[in-house]
Amino acid sequence: MKREDLLQQMSDFLKEAMMGRVGEVKPEDDLASDVGLDSMGAVEFVGMVEDEFGISVNTDELSSIKTLNHAVDLVLEKVKDL
Repeated sequence: MKREDLLQQMSDFLKEAMMGRVGEVKPEDDLASDVGLDSMGAVEFVGMVEDEFGISVNTDELSSIKTLNHAVDLVLEKVKDL
């Protein structure tokens, strides 16, 4: 799985979770302050990621996702462990 492809997929999930209220998201953008992702959107975003990759994200891991880069790192780590 290429990191660039995963970043694009995560960006698409984020846009869907935010119901299209966000434009282009850079991998290093803070999802809360730069993008405007709220807690409900974060739960929706993580739910899509869990469903797509067959992984489970706990509360501590959820709170550690600050950027798309963090989300990609988490997915890559969890998929590696499968």
